[in-house]
Parts: sequence; C-alpha cells; structure tokens
Amino acid sequence: MDLPDLRPLSFGELLDRTFTYYRRHFWLFVGIMVVPQAFIVLFNVAGQIIGRIIPHAAVFAPSPATSPAAPGPFFPTQAIAGIVVGALTAIILSLAYFVFYSIALGATTYAVSEIHLGRPTTARASYRALRGRVWRLMAVIFSVILLAILIYMLAFLVGGVVAGLLSMLAGSLGRGLVILAGLLGVGVLVASAVISLWLILRYTCAVPALLLEKLKAGTALKRSFKLMKGSSGRALLLIILMYLVTLGVTLIVNSPFVIAILYYNIKLHSLPPLWISILSALAGGASGAAMGPLMMIALVLLYYDLRVRKEGFDLQAMMAALDTQSPVEAPAGSSSSPAAPDLEAGSVFSVLLLSGFTLGIYIPIWFLQRRAGLNSLRSRESLGRSVFVLMVLLECSVFAFGLWFIEWTHKGHTFDPRLLAGYAMLTALLWCVLLMTQAFKVLHMLEAHTAGEGKGPLGRSIALVEHGSYSPIATFFFGIFYLQYKINELVDSWSAGSGLPGTEAIPLA
Repeated sequence: MDLPDLRPLSFGELLDRTFTYYRRHFWLFVGIMVVPQAFIVLFNVAGQIIGRIIPHAAVFAPSPATSPAAPGPFFPTQAIAGIVVGALTAIILSLAYFVFYSIALGATTYAVSEIHLGRPTTARASYRALRGRVWRLMAVIFSVILLAILIYMLAFLVGGVVAGLLSMLAGSLGRGLVILAGLLGVGVLVASAVISLWLILRYTCAVPALLLEKLKAGTALKRSFKLMKGSSGRALLLIILMYLVTLGVTLIVNSPFVIAILYYNIKLHSLPPLWISILSALAGGASGAAMGPLMMIALVLLYYDLRVRKEGFDLQAMMAALDTQSPVEAPAGSSSSPAAPDLEAGSVFSVLLLSGFTLGIYIPIWFLQRRAGLNSLRSRESLGRSVFVLMVLLECSVFAFGLWFIEWTHKGHTFDPRLLAGYAMLTALLWCVLLMTQAFKVLHMLEAHTAGEGKGPLGRSIALVEHGSYSPIATFFFGIFYLQYKINELVDSWSAGSGLPGTEAIPLA
C-alpha cells in the first residue's frame, strides 16, 4: 500500500485538498450528513402540515377578504399555551438536532481521517467508529460553545455596568462622560466578541483530537489549545471561506422557494401551497446534507497539517508503515524525465482588458484556455472543467435574474429590489471563493513544476531560481493577472534555454 501524502500544506493546498476530497468522496459525505438533515426535514414538513390543520398554528392567516368566516374567539390563555408549547418544542428539537449533528460531525471526522491516511471507509463504518465516544464528543462541542457565550456575556455585563455608572455621573461631571460611556460600551462589545472568537478558534481542533487520538474531553480541549497556537488567523480565514461557500450554495439552491414563499406572504397575504413548502424543506435538507461536511473536512485537514508541522506526524506515519511493509517503490510518474509543458505566454494587459469588457466572464474562460498546458506541468494536481462552467453559470444567472426583475417591474408588479441585490452579492461571494481556490491551485502547480526542475545537486538553473518564487498575497489580490505574469516568466526561461520543456537542467561537473 502506498504511503499517504503527508506533508506541510500551504493555505492554497489546504483549500485545494479540501475540495478534492469533497468532490471525490461526495456521496460518502452526503451519506453521513443526511442523518441530521433528514431529522430536521421530517419535523419541518410535519410542522407545515400541522400548521394547516390546527387553527392559529400558521404564521400567516388568510386575509379577511378570502376568509369565509371570521375567526372564533381567541383567549390570552390560548396564546400563552401556544407560546409555551412552541418554546418547549423548539428547545426539544434544537437539542435533538444538536445530538444528531454532533454525531454526524464526528463521523465526518473519522471519514476524512481515513481518506487522508489512504484507507477505505464507508458511512456506516464512520458512524460505527463513534461507539463509546458520543457523549464526550457532545461535551467538547457544548463546552466550547458555552465557554465562548459565557465570556461574551461576562464582558458585556462588566462593560454595561461601567458604562451605566459613567452615564449616571454624566449629569454632574459633563456630557463628555456620556460619549465616553458609549464608546466604552461599543469597545467592550467588540473586545468580548474578539476574545470569544479567538477562543473558538483555539478549540477548532478539539473534535479531531478527541476522536482520532482517543482523548478525554478536557484533554482534547487542552490539546487543541496547544496545537492551534500561532494558527488562529489561518483557521479563521479557512472557516470564513468554507462558510461563504456553504452559505452561497445553500441560498442559491433555496432562493427560488424563498422568492415564491415571500410572494405569497407579502403579495397575496396568504400561505404558499403545501407542495411549495415541502419542496422548500426538501431543498434545504439536500443543500444542508451536501454542504454540511465541507467545514469539517477543512478542519480535519488543518489538524493533520498542524501535527505534521509541529510534531513530525508524517515521519511517524512513514516509520510505522515501514515497520509493517517492504520498502515503498517510487510512485509512477516520479522519474527524472518530466512531461513537456504546453504553456504559452500572453499579454497581461490583454487579459485585464478582456476581463473588464466581459464583466468577469472571461476569467473562468482564461483557466479553460490554459487548462491543457497547466495540466501538462509536473504536478500531482490538475484542473477540471466543472468549477469554471459553474462560475460562468453563476454570472449568467445574475444577468438573467436582473432581466427578469426588469421585465417584472415593467409589467406593473412590485418586487423587493433587496432580493436581487442580495442574490447578486451572495453569488459574487461564491464566485470569488471558487476563483481563489482555482487560482491557488494553479499557483501550487507552478510551484511544483519549478521545484521539480531543481531536483538533484545544483540541478536548478539560475533563471528558475530567479523566477521560481511565487507570492500567495499577489495571487489573492491580483488573481489571473499575476498568474499570467508568472507563466510568462516561466515560458521566457524555457525559451532562453534554462529550462526547455521536456529537458532537465544539467548539473555542473
């Protein structure tokens, strides 16, 4: 069996591997996450049906113009009973969903670990691995959430008391204290939010540590706090990107049903048909099952990356594998003779103009045009087509939605423009996240190829040393324009004879 690819990962590689595992094992992760989503969909649909059977259970009652008779008397005791029953139901459902979702996150953690270590697994095996550890898992998740909330509430309480005292003294000491009290209150809120967020980030590896190292809940929290030292910013950026991708896809899937429900509620002042409500619940469950595992995949990979960087986990795994099997042969395709890259230079200014004139539609086309050449580089990664097709479809959907909105308005209908603006904003966020993941993938492919040119003693040429450094910051801010610039440098070095395609640099004698 081949050794797993355990090595320190750059942020771009971490994103790329997250989406690679997600894409290759999509149905495995969906099968794991479908359990909590099926639970919430079941109760959602049941609530929709009951709301149409029991009087006063629906949020929106039919308008008087459409009601055949006036509603009967409604006493305050009924309202109180309804509020109590609704609150208890919400609490019970929230606790049940918390249990199911925590178990699904634990199963996802095991599945990602097995995939990352090169071992086959199934959804059933991932759930079975949680035996005897469910209560510890929920204890860890609940402890992190509760601790963050308590810190925020304590800071808010202290800040509120101090701000209140200053306000009481403002009458005798001047208006300046009122402004000071307001600024202090805002500052305390921001500081408490930052502290709570920092605390949650330091505990992001608690679940993988608990399950994969078989620790107790308290030990897992301490382990995560130590392991995450110096990596909170990286974890925050990773969580934000995964959240934006999940939110964008979820809203795009659910937006047709949300628009239909809002139309019935606001325009017709009535409940939507039952079939629309049921389809909306099913769409929400499907999007939750599809996108729910993404965050946990990224966090488990971050956990392994930190162990490789700080504890040499890759060496530990290699030694353990060598103890149980014969020496591993070099993988196919790792010979010294490289593939011949088919990249061509291009004008950065032309790429900039085309991107502007087409309102960004050319950007995914740029990747597709250079896909064959980039895939010919000596790298384990490769570019597919589906992501760029999705980017084009997202842009076209915004234009189509805008045209539909204009036509709807010309026909005399009223429509909230904030829906269009919100859809365009969320689509743009998802589009940008997809762009960043693919841009960093290309950056990694260029880095891998350049590193391959320099294998062996003094094997790297002077030109490749000069042009072999790549900037993640420039990639983040300038995207394909910076990548085109680096591709041009690489092609120029080949043309100068310092790294001709299909040849190796000759070591100095």
